[in-house]
Order: sequence, then structure tokens, then C-alpha cells
Amino acid sequence: MTSRERLLSALAIGPTDRVPISTYELVGFDEHSWYNQQASYAPLMDLVREKTDCLYMAYLPGPRLSNPADAVRTTDGSPEGDCVEYREHRQGASRFIRTVYHTSKGDLSSEHRIDDDIYTTWTLEHLLKTIDDLDRYLAISWELPELDLSGFAETQRRLGDRGIMMPSLSDPICVAADLYEMGQFLILALTETDRMRYLLDVEHERQMAHLRAVLEAGRKAGVDWTAVVFRICGPEYATPPYLGPEHFAMFVTPYVRRMSDLLHEYGAKMRLHSHGKIARVLDEASNLADWVKDLQAYVLAQLCKGEKLPGWKLVEKSTNRAFTDQAAAFEAVKNAGYDEALLYERKPLTLAGVEKLIGKKTFATVCAPYVFKPKGEPILARASDKRPEMILKLDAKDIFKPASESSPVTE
Repeated sequence: MTSRERLLSALAIGPTDRVPISTYELVGFDEHSWYNQQASYAPLMDLVREKTDCLYMAYLPGPRLSNPADAVRTTDGSPEGDCVEYREHRQGASRFIRTVYHTSKGDLSSEHRIDDDIYTTWTLEHLLKTIDDLDRYLAISWELPELDLSGFAETQRRLGDRGIMMPSLSDPICVAADLYEMGQFLILALTETDRMRYLLDVEHERQMAHLRAVLEAGRKAGVDWTAVVFRICGPEYATPPYLGPEHFAMFVTPYVRRMSDLLHEYGAKMRLHSHGKIARVLDEASNLADWVKDLQAYVLAQLCKGEKLPGWKLVEKSTNRAFTDQAAAFEAVKNAGYDEALLYERKPLTLAGVEKLIGKKTFATVCAPYVFKPKGEPILARASDKRPEMILKLDAKDIFKPASESSPVTE
């Protein structure tokens, strides 16, 4: 299999010739990345290109904040004065960037630091500080620029069979959490839940408009969305230890469902990116799994109506042959010289069938010496399940296999 085939099959829970291996943010075929331009990284990146399956981390052109919607305008419609102010200064090996938005509801400001030769941007002051800053933030105009995905399409073409493209998307909670200092965001999510949800609703509508524009622009540019997996970032903000399952259901699930619907319309795939502790939100994840089944049923129904959906088609399900008249067929076999006894199998009853035949009391007396109950394999259950917890006893030899029993290591 090629790397592209291997990754797509694994994402579809299909068979692969081996487990796909990706170095994630180390993209071997991105010649513009800093690590591909560092001599010390060359041996590592050569190995990455030769031995792994590339998930090409790609960044899409996004919407931008501009002059506030309530800005005073001149007769030609342009803003009167500079409503967005940038100030920059250097201090030693660091560059400081301060951004100020002027709105009729008050100013908003943020500050970031970028150190020379360090690929990290430090947030020194977040744009929003209080719950009332939401109104100021929502007064800022949101603009969707002209989107040109020809570069994305060309990168996909050059990547070819060596991997698949993986652009990133932020869900609404990812944007909201980044606007505030983390502790302040969590306090407001718990104490000002309705207003925070309003912010998420607005952000979601903006994100959906942006995502649809991206998908349409990509289609026009020749992007094969069926070979693209989108990374949706942000769900970790609604998982323990930050927030509980009820907040995941409120702040993540409804928005991700709509994003997934839209991606699947274009044949693209998606994955949730989360650093959070997901055990306590498995119930909500199960709801998403049920929703995927519902989505598949919906897609099938649409195709059966004659609709065309990118990346999907109807195929005929495999069936088994059957006699139209079994008695007549058996008679024909006997007439061909075969003994009738050959047409029937003598099958023993199952254990349950024998117990039903002779009764539980007689079964316990007669058959008990010949009955055993095998150990069941471990399965997942909620902590409230009445069955006793399964305690696994593992020796070191069960965990660390000798090299001769392990998969060979290729040097």
C-alpha cells in the first residue's frame, strides 16, 4: 500500500498492510518549514521521509477582524480614523506587538512577544478580560477574505501517494478560550454560561461560513477533499480537569456535529484533537458515534433518492445464493443418483439446547462434569455496571516481549 492508501484505509477502520506511522508536526515534505532548513535536523527528516506516512499539516487562509462594525464611516463607507491600532517595539532579542481595537463600547487590547529564533508566540495580555468585553469583541467586524486554495491544491498534488493533507480548524470553544486568560475563561464558562454560549454561537456561525467558503474554493481549485482529514482543535477545553461532561455536551458536541456534516458533504474526513482526559466524556463520544450511524443512514437515503454526494456512491451489497424451490432441487439431486442422506447434516444440540431438552435439574446431575465456562475477554463498562470489576494480573513478560517475539526493527 502507498502511504496515502494506508492512512485513508486506517481512517475508514479498514485493513492495512501495517500500522500507519506519522511524525505529526514534523512534515518531511514541507520544504518551507524551519526544521527542514536546519542542518542538524537533516538525518531525522531523511528518516521521516523514507519510513513514515505523511499527515501534511496545512494552514488554511482564515477570516480576520477589522474595523468595528459600529465605527464612524465617511461618505464613501470607509472608517473615519484608524479603528485598529498596532504598536511594536523591540527589547533585547524580543519583539513586542500591542494591538488595540477602538469601539464605541470601549477599547480592547492585547500584547504578544516573539523572541528571535524561537518559534513560539507568547501572549502577555489577552484581548478579553471581563464578561463585558464580549460586547466589545462582538462589535468588531468579521471579514471573510477572498480565498485562493490553488497553493493547497498544488501541495496536495506534489505530495501525491506519500500521504494526505491535514489542515486545522478551531471549534468555537478553541477561539473563546484563547481570547481570555485560561483561568478567567473557566470561571466565566461556569458562572456566565449563557453569555459564553452566545459567544460560541456567534463564532460558530462565522466558522461555518468560513468553512463552506474554504470547501468551495478548494473544489474550484481542484482539491481532492476525499483525501483530506481535518483536525478540529479545541474539545480539550471542555474536558476534565477544566470542565465536566455536561460542558462538553454544551460547548463541543452541537458545534462539531455541524462542522462534521459540512465536511462530509464534500467527502472530507475529520478527527478531534484533544489533550484532555476523555474518560469522563465517553458517554458524549458515544452520542457522536450514534450520530455518525445516523449520518450514514441519511447519506444512504439521499443517494437512494438520486442525489450525488462527493466521495460516496451506491454499490450492491454482497448476497448469498438461495434455492427458489429447495424440495425440487433436492429431488433433482436424488434423480441424478445421489443418496438423500447426503443432503442433510446431523448436527448436535448446543449446551443450552440439551439443558432445555432434559431440564435444568437433570442437566446439572448428568452433564456437570463436562461443563466449563471460559473466561471472557475484557470489555468496557460503566463504573455503575453490576458485574464485578475484572482484575488483570500481568507479569513483566506479558508486557515486555523478547526481541525475537517483537516486530523486527529496521535500521
